[in-house]
Amino acid sequence: MCEDGRLCAPGYFCDDENDRCISPDQVNACAGLDEGAACTFSGAPGSCRMGACEPLVCGDGLRSLGEACDASDLGGADCTTAGFYNPDGLACTSFCTFDVTACTGSCGDNMINGDELCDGTAPAGTCFDLGFDAGALACAQSCGFSFASCGRFGWPGEPIGIPFAYGFAGTSESDLWTVGEDASGNGVIAHSDGSGWTREMRSSTDKLLAVWAVTPTDAWIASAGAGIGQPGRPLRWNGTQWATDAAAPLADYSDVWAAGSNAVYFATLDAGVQWFDGSTWQALGALSGPVVAIHGAGAGDVWAAKADGTLHHWTGTLWQPVAVNVRVRHLDVLAADSVWVIGSSTTATAAAVAHWNGSSWTTYTDASVSSEAFTAVVAIAANDVWVAGPAGQVRHFDGIRWIDAAIRVTTDVTAGVAHLRKLGDLVFGAASNGFVHRYRGQMFGKLNPNDPNTTLTLWSSGPNDLFVGDLRGNVNRYNGQTWTLHPVDTAMASITALFGSGPSDVWGVSGGSSGRVQRWNGSMWSLQTSLASAVNAIWASGPTDVWFFGAGVHRYDGSMFTPVATGASSYQAASGSGPGDIWALAPSGAGTTTIARYNGATWSLTTMPHDMTAIVVLAPNNVFVTADNNHILHFDGTGWTDTIAPVSTRLVQIAASAPDDVIAVSQSEAVHFDGTTWTPLRVPMEGFATVRAVTAAAGYIDLLYGGAGGNVVRRLIRTRPWNCRATETCSNGVDDDCDGNADALDTECP
Repeated sequence: MCEDGRLCAPGYFCDDENDRCISPDQVNACAGLDEGAACTFSGAPGSCRMGACEPLVCGDGLRSLGEACDASDLGGADCTTAGFYNPDGLACTSFCTFDVTACTGSCGDNMINGDELCDGTAPAGTCFDLGFDAGALACAQSCGFSFASCGRFGWPGEPIGIPFAYGFAGTSESDLWTVGEDASGNGVIAHSDGSGWTREMRSSTDKLLAVWAVTPTDAWIASAGAGIGQPGRPLRWNGTQWATDAAAPLADYSDVWAAGSNAVYFATLDAGVQWFDGSTWQALGALSGPVVAIHGAGAGDVWAAKADGTLHHWTGTLWQPVAVNVRVRHLDVLAADSVWVIGSSTTATAAAVAHWNGSSWTTYTDASVSSEAFTAVVAIAANDVWVAGPAGQVRHFDGIRWIDAAIRVTTDVTAGVAHLRKLGDLVFGAASNGFVHRYRGQMFGKLNPNDPNTTLTLWSSGPNDLFVGDLRGNVNRYNGQTWTLHPVDTAMASITALFGSGPSDVWGVSGGSSGRVQRWNGSMWSLQTSLASAVNAIWASGPTDVWFFGAGVHRYDGSMFTPVATGASSYQAASGSGPGDIWALAPSGAGTTTIARYNGATWSLTTMPHDMTAIVVLAPNNVFVTADNNHILHFDGTGWTDTIAPVSTRLVQIAASAPDDVIAVSQSEAVHFDGTTWTPLRVPMEGFATVRAVTAAAGYIDLLYGGAGGNVVRRLIRTRPWNCRATETCSNGVDDDCDGNADALDTECP
């Protein structure tokens, strides 16, 4: 019995000074050890406390191995240790873990504190404010800016440190290879892991002309040797280093492509096509003469171009010559039935592109481009192909038409794009001046109507069926290949409105107050009637339901034009979602507008306290209207909401391809709605020409410019959407579901 009344077990004695029972073994375990030193008692770990070894247990008030804390012993930690911004409030649980209940200030508390830029809700500002071309800022999980929805148009470049780049390949955005040479002719290899480029100088002067990556640990380089008559051998990457494959035959290697690690093919200038099967090297068939390019769809389906421009196909047993009206310099094989080649035309003095669809070739030529101007090609889908062109430009093919980039991709006019490759959602272009360019899904191109008169109106039924009206009574039609100027109004009066129900049923109005109605039937324009009043807008649900809005309203029912009393006049804009849902805007006084709505039987009027300019109707409960200077109104079926758009000029046109893809434009600015937020969208400048009209579709946005400085259509090509869809649309050239595969390449498509 101890002084404090406790009873010690046999073999233990009272330590009355410290109010405990201890044994001689506990005292012996700490002999010569400092206070708090580790010790062992009865095979259990402990700590020397007041001269005796005490076992470590949660709740003994002493923080020990495996414990974050014990009672008041926090080990010097506070709330900042646990990731909070304020230090006070940290406690210890009965399980010897930190209790952060009273801690305050952290990422995820929906309050901006500490060094946070945002928390929960999106930060102020837009991607445009931070130098991007479009998109809405979001808040990242780290409470900083997320740029995931930010768009950058075109092909921005990044330096790779190789003055002359010749080849490019990779397996992903974080595994990229470029080969070339420095100013002294030494071979250079550059690699990017997604965060930056590193370079490896080769001690030899071997010419490194092409590279192909099978996996991150298996890549090949075609080496042409040190010069004529000095052949070399390929280099192979094993995940750690590049080394010459000593087993490969000496040859002048010019290009490389691989179907896998056991099917690697090299074009050579002096030994045909060499094949590595994973263990041995051998010639692939008997293809004589210099071979300069090689690509394929599989081990038994290989295509090769010789230096003389002839094309050859390996069928698995032999090489067969292929007749095509192109002297082939470069090729890309998308599939067995989709082969693309570029070079000079054999039938004209022009650059040429040809496509094999499995049974026949289709050839496209451009006499405005020198015969040897095309330098690289990559195919994503049959209607989504890129070709590198003259002076560092690229061209996009949408299934019918080649559209030039609005600006050159490379940084100087003497440099061209040496290679194009698609990896994941991006298309990469390696330029000969030491830059790699990345295309992220949007790029402005240019369509030039060649109209000397100021253009005013635009309507289209698709990317290759555009109608543009000018102030001299002409309608300029684009059919995907050429523009044709049609003199529609003999009095040369402005075309004030255009609209159609299809490519062979387009309506236009000219003549100002005379309201001359013109109609396109697919082959010609003809005068239908004169409404004797100005028309500013047309809307149609079909060939037998066409509405004309201006000083009054007229309807065409397939046989006759009938004036319609709506209760308002002087209409400026109209839109609809169907024959029983038509909306029109009529200014009705200072700062007010009358909205007329047709339900299929009657018109109803609503006066709004806004100066409205343009309208797009997606559904009866989804209507967007531009108003005042920079306001956008939205009707959801029950009421209107008002949003102030981030522009400084008056919004005058609006268009949409979907509820989460709406664009409104002024004469020099544009904003885009992604279903949640309106954000600025960077648009090109065309001298003193201003934006006159806009149309939108999944794969493109067209802006019509008219006035001093040029009459052009600037097309924002969109091969990847800003908002990914749940499923793929199989014929629009867009990777709708953002899985890296467009149209037929997507498993959802036939």
